[in-house]
Amino acid sequence: SVSVPRPRLERPPVLGAWAWAQFCWRLCPRCRLLAPASEERGADMGTRGPPALLDTTPAKTIVVYRNGDPFYPGRRFVLPRRRATTFEALLEQLTEQVDVPFGVRRLFTPTRGRPVLTLDALQAGGKYVAAGRERFRELE
Repeated sequence: SVSVPRPRLERPPVLGAWAWAQFCWRLCPRCRLLAPASEERGADMGTRGPPALLDTTPAKTIVVYRNGDPFYPGRRFVLPRRRATTFEALLEQLTEQVDVPFGVRRLFTPTRGRPVLTLDALQAGGKYVAAGRERFRELE
């Protein structure tokens, strides 16, 4: 079989390089079958493709107070939702940032002193009391 050469297409001045590449790519079915999925977005063409879907859920911001210390002003913490941390990792971070004797081991709600046991139980804009092994004391 004899292959017929295809005429070379010239890029019109109206189209940018990205639009022209997409136009040519759609014309050639052989290239479409061989192209990897990343080429479809133009990743190897040196240009940015369409915006990727990002996690747009806002981060949780909490305020943590020291157990039984009415003069402690509270420390604000931002907890990004996309970072898969554990509750224990949060307690370690609180130990570094909030000066509690023997480290932060438990979190309580400030009004009723109920223990917080999971990250999901933390509410955005919530206020919490950091404690070590001691029992909960109200913030007078």
